[in-house]
Amino acid sequence: MIIMSINGQLITFFILPRKEASQMYYLFSHQKPVIFTIGGKFISSSSWAHEKKRFSDYELIICLKGAVYLQINHQKYTVLPDEVLLVPYPSEVQGYQKSDSVIFFWLHFAANDRHTFLTKRYSDTQLSEIAQNGLSDYFILPDKFKLLDTQEISVLVYQLLDSHTHDTFYFEESNYLMTYLLLKISSQFLQGIRTQHTSNIYYTRMMHIKSWVRSHMSVRLTVTDIAHNFGLTPQYLSRFFKQNQGQTLIEYINQQKIKVACELLLRTTLSVKQISNFAYFKNEKQFFLQFRKLTGTTPLHYRQIHGPIHTNNPYVDPELPVPKKALLRLEREAKEKH
Repeated sequence: MIIMSINGQLITFFILPRKEASQMYYLFSHQKPVIFTIGGKFISSSSWAHEKKRFSDYELIICLKGAVYLQINHQKYTVLPDEVLLVPYPSEVQGYQKSDSVIFFWLHFAANDRHTFLTKRYSDTQLSEIAQNGLSDYFILPDKFKLLDTQEISVLVYQLLDSHTHDTFYFEESNYLMTYLLLKISSQFLQGIRTQHTSNIYYTRMMHIKSWVRSHMSVRLTVTDIAHNFGLTPQYLSRFFKQNQGQTLIEYINQQKIKVACELLLRTTLSVKQISNFAYFKNEKQFFLQFRKLTGTTPLHYRQIHGPIHTNNPYVDPELPVPKKALLRLEREAKEKH
């Protein structure tokens, strides 16, 4: 409210607060699984652009390398590595620019029925509340955002694409796997929102700690060593990391080791013993125990069930602490295959 004097008279002006801008989001019920229709992994080493198509279902694009240039109806998008794009339906999709070299997952799915999905607009404030408290009966997805952990999502995609059509419950299995994948993506999206509202100092410190740990995986790390490097007490570091990461430092270190092992199992012909060394484990026994604990299976079985649909190519997440010798082996095998 503003009171001004005009020609000797007091005039009161009421200023209405500006309405906060909102964005469109997609909500899917987690009471019924979505219906997975088709999907794959697209790789192009030459110039490529998406042909013009009209979709009658949703498409999820997860970029791994390069940039995907898509126009959805009248809106243009550039999808970069580690980014997810959800193409709604009905939509007309076409490439508006050619990509020089690109790798991405593409997955088509449909809602179970018209009562199991919604589209809603939320402001940043409303979205923050959802990130903290969740939504009853629904999970939420934006049209585009950057993943926090692409490796976690990639493993789930490979499991989905490796489903066998001759299995008795193939359709049920693929539908539930697709739903679980979407739930994980939604979880990462909301985690990212929560992180944005965390103190920048804490967030930056976490990034520095995780980066330092990944770059020193070749030595046997302890919580005391890491704490000393950052001028912290081991007790404070353990508590700080657990609160911000949702896991202990040792769990994070073992998770990074297993991620390296999974990459090498799928992308190379290295033996399990060689991989246990490249993945920073002191012996095979420790490697087997941690691998089964985190993946629920053995290294060889993991390679057997996921290897057939994993195209051998030299691209590796740059944040993954793969040793240089292993990267050279991976690049050599990829060249030999092509």
